[in-house]
Amino acid sequence: MLQELNRRQVQLETAHAMLLRHHELTQELEYRQQRSVHMLREEQLRQQHQTELTNQHEYTQRSERELRKKHAMELKQQPKSLKVICIFNYFPSMRKYIKLISNENKLRQKFTFDCKRGIFCFQKGFIVIL
Repeated sequence: MLQELNRRQVQLETAHAMLLRHHELTQELEYRQQRSVHMLREEQLRQQHQTELTNQHEYTQRSERELRKKHAMELKQQPKSLKVICIFNYFPSMRKYIKLISNENKLRQKFTFDCKRGIFCFQKGFIVIL
């Protein structure tokens, strides 16, 4: 009877050890599964964020392009005097060049006017040719 009790004790201890090992393995498997699901969810969020950011950049660039095109069309339809004002707004450094061009146009107008009256004007030794 003592042998039978000992054998029964050994069987119970073996079953208990097996259950503990099974529990540990199951728990480890659950942790691995949860970790992989968490990492997958993180990757999906990161990818979704990157996609949305890329789409936002593309939308912004497309909108800017369309706005520039629209503005260019509006500029083509405006009178010449308004175009100079618009250029001042976008290119402040171009003001001095535009002033030079407008001075050159004034000189041409003056020269043509003087030519019609029979007066030829030479400024600073340069001959103005139309």
